[in-house]
Amino acid sequence: MTTKKLPIRSMYVAPKGKVLCGFDLSAAEAWIVAYLANDSNMKRELAEGDIHSFSATGIFDIPVDLNIPGKSKYKHVPDEQRYVGKKMNHAGNYRTGPFKIAEFINKEGIITISVADAKRFHAKWLATFNLQNWWSEIDYIASTTRTMTTTYGFRRKFWGIYGDDLKKEMTAFEPQSTVADHMHGAVHPELGIRGGNLAIFSDIVLPSKGEIVMCNTAHDSVMLEVPKTLVSEVIPQVVSLLRRPLVVKGEEFTIPVDAEVGERWKEMEKVKV
Repeated sequence: MTTKKLPIRSMYVAPKGKVLCGFDLSAAEAWIVAYLANDSNMKRELAEGDIHSFSATGIFDIPVDLNIPGKSKYKHVPDEQRYVGKKMNHAGNYRTGPFKIAEFINKEGIITISVADAKRFHAKWLATFNLQNWWSEIDYIASTTRTMTTTYGFRRKFWGIYGDDLKKEMTAFEPQSTVADHMHGAVHPELGIRGGNLAIFSDIVLPSKGEIVMCNTAHDSVMLEVPKTLVSEVIPQVVSLLRRPLVVKGEEFTIPVDAEVGERWKEMEKVKV
């Protein structure tokens, strides 16, 4: 006899008369990486294309006409290959090696690859995006001051042994820290625009006097319990507080926001925002 495993999130159900409204910053860390590395391919695909499909076209040598706007130019990219592109983007940005990449891709059982495959995919991915200058900047800091400061002014000193592990830790620091600060509600010193979870709580949750509950937060997302009658009013308010610009290396950009609604977590449907 076998028992079906249910995701814990699917067991979280909204109280009677309410629904769950979830919001997250779409591909947030990838946006930060794109501007830290000043990679034109990443910037373009995040803004107007599909970065995971684009990654797949490079890895699997799939022809693509970049003159066609939007995601439609990637309709011929198979789902399994897009999945590999997605996993490579997540792993490659932070300098993950082939052994871990193979483990990362195989974990969900969608496709199985060998370490030799991972090495080949990795080499193709490195030729699709240019992160080398950004990584070199980090390597120099790792060998000298070991101190990094994010666009939100968060400063961190790294104390690990000099080597690949330290470099990988320092590479992940700024994208992850910046997304967390942006989502939480840090005010960018160059822009002075408030927002994020702090503003959602003070502007929407507190004034509702218990009707709206902030039931979950993560480094790039937030979920609210909202009365069904208020959903159409609350969603645009939350999105407006999350969709705010920031500046990285002198360039201003805005990370898109995704929203979904439903009575049960993990069974929610995306809504247009």
